[in-house]
Amino acid sequence: MTDKLGKYLGLPPMGAIEEAEVVHDLPSKPITTQASTLSNRMAKNVEVEPPKPMTREEEANNDYEYARKNMYDVIEKGTQALEELLSVATSSQHPRAFEVLSTTMKTLVDANKELVNLSKKKADEERNGDDPQNGSGGNVTNNNLFVGTTHDLLKVLADMRKNGQSNS
Repeated sequence: MTDKLGKYLGLPPMGAIEEAEVVHDLPSKPITTQASTLSNRMAKNVEVEPPKPMTREEEANNDYEYARKNMYDVIEKGTQALEELLSVATSSQHPRAFEVLSTTMKTLVDANKELVNLSKKKADEERNGDDPQNGSGGNVTNNNLFVGTTHDLLKVLADMRKNGQSNS
């Protein structure tokens, strides 16, 4: 496989290289443990197994981090825009400029509230887990509705008693 790849890339075959110098450059960013493990496997010429699919909890954590980062970016850019709008409004003294300024201020306040709510929801989920007693997760049926005739209902109840599913 490496010969085919080298041929495709226009590199000489592996056996044709007689002298080579190994250069170790320090990376500009620290290498993660996952990247380091992958690098070590590739260096040993071991097949790399495909990444495991993420669990629902990992996906939710990734979504939370992504949303949180985006909200921080929006709030930061909105704050910069707010400062510029303030200078435009004070210098022009135009009513429309003050209207846009107040709308931007309200939008930033709402974005900050959403960020706090997102953090609260995340904390509540971590604290409660999937315990149905704590209000999250689990299926609880409060009301049932049977659609059918009285005869059909009596037949279902009789079958439930035969199977031992009745409480009485």
